[in-house]
Amino acid sequence: MNRLVSILLFVCLAIVCLLTVYSSHRSDSVMSWPELDDYWSSSSASSSSNTSGHQGIRKIVSNSNGQSASKTANRILCLVVNKADNDARAMAIMETWGKRCDGFALVSTKRRNGWRTVTVPRTESRKILWPKVQALIRYSYKHLHDYDWFLKADDDTYVIVENLRHFLSNQSTNEPLYYGAEFVQKMEGGFLSGGAGYVFSRRAIQLLVEEGFRTKRCNLLDHEVEELRLEECARLVGVQHSGETVDEQGRGRFFPYAPERHFSPGNEDLQGWLKHRLGNKLDCCSDSAISFHYIRPINIHLRRGKSEIIMDRTYSAILMLTVLQSVMNEQQRVLQVEVVSLGTVATTSTTSLAFTAAAMETALEEFAETEYIGVLNMTLTLLYNSSIVDDDAMPDYSDDMLAKWYYLTRLENVHVAVIVLPGGPEDLPTNYLAKNWNVLLITCGSSRANIKNKVESPTWVTTTSFSASLATEVYGDLVAKYNWSSLFVVLDHASSPVFHSAADAIVEHFELLPGFQLTSAMLDCSKKEENLRTLELFPKISRVLLFFGHAEPFRTFMIHAHSVNRTGKDYVYVVLEPYHHNIIGNFTWQHFDQHDEAAYEAFQSVLLLAPDDPALHQGSEAAHFSRKWRNMTLTAFNYTYAEGEMFVPTVASSHYTMDFLAMALKESMEIDDFDFANGTALAQHFMNRSFQVDGEDFFMDQYGRRQVKWRCSYFDNETGQFVPFLERNDKLQQLLDVAPVVWYRGNILPPNEPICGFLGFRKACRPPEDRTWVSGVVATVCCILLIPVGTYAIWRLCLKQARSKWWLIDGLRLLDMAHNRSVIHLR
Repeated sequence: MNRLVSILLFVCLAIVCLLTVYSSHRSDSVMSWPELDDYWSSSSASSSSNTSGHQGIRKIVSNSNGQSASKTANRILCLVVNKADNDARAMAIMETWGKRCDGFALVSTKRRNGWRTVTVPRTESRKILWPKVQALIRYSYKHLHDYDWFLKADDDTYVIVENLRHFLSNQSTNEPLYYGAEFVQKMEGGFLSGGAGYVFSRRAIQLLVEEGFRTKRCNLLDHEVEELRLEECARLVGVQHSGETVDEQGRGRFFPYAPERHFSPGNEDLQGWLKHRLGNKLDCCSDSAISFHYIRPINIHLRRGKSEIIMDRTYSAILMLTVLQSVMNEQQRVLQVEVVSLGTVATTSTTSLAFTAAAMETALEEFAETEYIGVLNMTLTLLYNSSIVDDDAMPDYSDDMLAKWYYLTRLENVHVAVIVLPGGPEDLPTNYLAKNWNVLLITCGSSRANIKNKVESPTWVTTTSFSASLATEVYGDLVAKYNWSSLFVVLDHASSPVFHSAADAIVEHFELLPGFQLTSAMLDCSKKEENLRTLELFPKISRVLLFFGHAEPFRTFMIHAHSVNRTGKDYVYVVLEPYHHNIIGNFTWQHFDQHDEAAYEAFQSVLLLAPDDPALHQGSEAAHFSRKWRNMTLTAFNYTYAEGEMFVPTVASSHYTMDFLAMALKESMEIDDFDFANGTALAQHFMNRSFQVDGEDFFMDQYGRRQVKWRCSYFDNETGQFVPFLERNDKLQQLLDVAPVVWYRGNILPPNEPICGFLGFRKACRPPEDRTWVSGVVATVCCILLIPVGTYAIWRLCLKQARSKWWLIDGLRLLDMAHNRSVIHLR
């Protein structure tokens, strides 16, 4: 019933607006603006006052073909910065205010068929906003004498060209100026808002190109805050900005936000950002207002063919219908979403809500200023127990905390409930509850192999850049590529949970595979005796060691390995860097101590395996919000980041998770009769697809896991740095060669087992000196055996000869017998 009443109200008010515009158009008048409940009265374009005593909107009357009646003065070239995938916005502008310009072109990374386009051949990203502005300024310079003024606007900006033309009629294009809405924060002396648009004089364009761009005086490198780079360049070449664009009553003409925001009390100076404090309600905006930002295509165009005349003819109708649209959205179209995040608030945990909550909150604030206005209304609910300071204790409390929320404190009139976990051991019990409640579950800092079982985990997806299940696949690819089947796993017991989960998953994975010999050990790598005991066993059963632990204990372990000759071209040590952060440490040999030389030699046997998360790149959206996150964490949880302390990936993932969620929900709204209470169906919108945020593609696989690139690097002994030679594409999901590996002056990694075996006892590989003692023994034994055999053989021979000559007379014997007077008688 309420919906029907709202629809009727909307239709009635729209009809009133149409009639008002129609009547004013017939009398060739402009719209005036006395009171909201009286709408706007008509007045003659030539009169300077009306019956209400309120100045009407000053709007130059256009002719029938939509072009300005004046063709000789104040010729305006309109240039709109357009993202490559925002066709709806470009079309809405082309068919409304864009056709009122004397010249029009889009500035985009791809050429649009049928539309004049200034092409910037770059990958779409916020980082190229300044290059886009440079391109449109250079384009304007080429047409310097074809136009008098040059307008830059965004593709979600609405411009009343007639009012702009009227404003410029009192300005000189030969002065080095550009006009817009002036901000006074972030830069001393102020700068102009890019969203509200700014208009350059001919002289300003000339100086920017000739004195700034060509001479390279201006910083032309990529930057996402184009307004600051532009202002820096303008000052260098003598171009001044002018924020003095308010009317005689102090009301604004260029507006950084949509009308309803400036109309609402509390936004008079946008919390100190605007140079001029405006009024609210009817006193916010000039009757000759020029531009508004964050206008959705539906409000620019209001469904082509139905209300286009309203949008083209008068700003007053824009404001009225924008307000009406907001009311209708609140009652009918706005999707009410409750995001519940569970965890600890102890700052000793890298997945603490003290860090991640700020990242999620900034994303929700951003939604309130973008295309999600009037589409999504997201509320963040935090569940925590301040007495819990250990992640390992969370599973004991998570069920009770979630059950109380779900059955007792859940928000009413919510279309969608989503559970977002920063990470930790509570993911398994939470997954069980989410499955039974059929609620979408998103983990930002952890993932397990269970997520691949969609019978047990139908609503579970993960946006983490590092997960144990993905690490297992990467290690599997590496081992298979080099046919390593005898693996030795070492886990430093004092390492972070991320290393424990990875080691456990990898051990479990390879233990189940046939043909693998796996040995694992957990030890305290800070103790030399434990390291040496492990290193004594290692070469007897393997040559490939997988190390899981922080950078400092790994360096200590490698120094000990070098001291007992367990490094070299026949040994491989694979170390994992789950993310680059102070907590993990820097995997480097150089500590500028007495062990550097040994560490340098040992690291030549090391391969470094690490994911590459675009969310952490310099210039990313996460980096843009870093200062704000620090301040929010300090205010809410009294935690101060140390100097140089970086954000863990979980924080960035939490922010991007909100972006992914908003995109998936908006897509779901376009499906007729979509059941938002069905978490399983909603999870499908996270599978086998990419989310584009800040010019980066974030790919989700068929299980709803975010895939990132992985790199495997060898140690370059010339530079002392790790050099990537293998890369695992986030979409192909296999390790590919990207460069030749250099391994001890060769290009081949060692085999699974040495040619002579782990102990070196293979017969074919024994060196000659190893067989000399055997020959001596054999010779000695042979001699010992030959002596009695030879003696016996001689005796037998002599005996045989004696018997064969018994008849011969021995003269000596006869002589002897004669002496003994013995006589032998012969017969």
